[in-house]
Amino acid sequence: MTLRRHVPSLARKYRALLALRHAHARDGSVARPAELRDLAAEFPGALRELDALPLEVMRARADALEAAHGSRAELAPWMTAMAGYHALMRATLTIKRAYGRGGDAGAVPGAVDALHAETGIALEAHDLAAIARPPRGRLGVFVFARLGAELGRPADELWQEMFPTGRADRFARDDSGGAA
Repeated sequence: MTLRRHVPSLARKYRALLALRHAHARDGSVARPAELRDLAAEFPGALRELDALPLEVMRARADALEAAHGSRAELAPWMTAMAGYHALMRATLTIKRAYGRGGDAGAVPGAVDALHAETGIALEAHDLAAIARPPRGRLGVFVFARLGAELGRPADELWQEMFPTGRADRFARDDSGGAA
């Protein structure tokens, strides 16, 4: 999965998160709802990062992405994972809405094709079924399991790398040995 073309937009995301956090720290200002909605639409999960990541982590990520942009060096694993996460979650949200009440099921093939063109990730029928009825009712569980399978990494490791949390049970196994 080669996602080098996403590096500039990921750097822009972290600079935007830093600006929002700094503005709030400076004078208590809060971003306009439309600004947050746009950020979340382009980068699902970014608002979680805004709330949870320390400033130094956001700054380090922005700096590393900007350095990687002009480089031919291999991307750090977290960069590839984050770009894949955003693309997969955007597609998953589109597909889930299409399957919902009043949704347009005709949007599903377009979302599947766009994801494949953008990342090389091909969603199969069992993936679409999992999106329609996500594990534990959480799309994130599906997205991290699918992304982990694509990258050959455990879902919980990816989660901790991208969205550090104290919730160690987030990807606990169920009794059958599968992701809960």
